[in-house]
Amino acid sequence: MGESFVVSGFSDFLKKTGEKPVIIDSLKTRKTRNRFKDYYFAKGYFNPTIKSSTDSLSPKKAKITYSITTGKASFLDSITCSNETYCIKW
Repeated sequence: MGESFVVSGFSDFLKKTGEKPVIIDSLKTRKTRNRFKDYYFAKGYFNPTIKSSTDSLSPKKAKITYSITTGKASFLDSITCSNETYCIKW
């Protein structure tokens, strides 16, 4: 016997949508903000401000928007060492 209409219909629906549904989790949103902060810190933006907002589009759909303010980037101009034994010679 073949599959019931309900099972095959739901399977076809999932194939058409392409992705499984995702549930918005505030913990994952916080982790994403921290990842953004770490990324920009590594790029020289030592005090970035990352904000997120969740907008409900419909009862079953939502959108997360991230707002990033980086400020000025910092760059190293020179490095000096006060003790010769601990300095690495280039």
